[in-house]
Amino acid sequence: MAFIYETRNFEVISADRPLVCRSEGGHVIIYSKDKTIQSLEDLDLERTIERSILVRATGNAMKKVLSSNPHKVDIGILNYQTNGNWSALNGKNPILHTHIFGRSFDAIKQPYGKSLFLPTWEESNGFYDDNLPLEKTDIISMRVRISSLMKYRI
Repeated sequence: MAFIYETRNFEVISADRPLVCRSEGGHVIIYSKDKTIQSLEDLDLERTIERSILVRATGNAMKKVLSSNPHKVDIGILNYQTNGNWSALNGKNPILHTHIFGRSFDAIKQPYGKSLFLPTWEESNGFYDDNLPLEKTDIISMRVRISSLMKYRI
């Protein structure tokens, strides 16, 4: 996982093995640093606000950066998904995390306008194998943009 940005209570990473390929919109994850927090209901008001602002800033940065870099991705919308259910399959407690998936107009594997197809790794039959992660330039540009947006509390 490649580090993008962090706040006091959360960190933003780019998945090394993304569920959505960069060319189809990309995939980033926002994790709680406190691994005992399992769901949104476990957050106090301060962390709820911090997370909400960070999620918004990260989505803004992801869409802006991927839509403007040399290897442009024409993102129409972002999907935000708060998960933890795959942990249950491995007998582990979930850790609060939010996925942000870009949805590209010209996507083939994850067609725009349709629900994401997200088989578990065990059931994927190689579905994710050729998904490329964000590029280093994407990550650096996103870090700068998120930092700027967090400073002004968009």
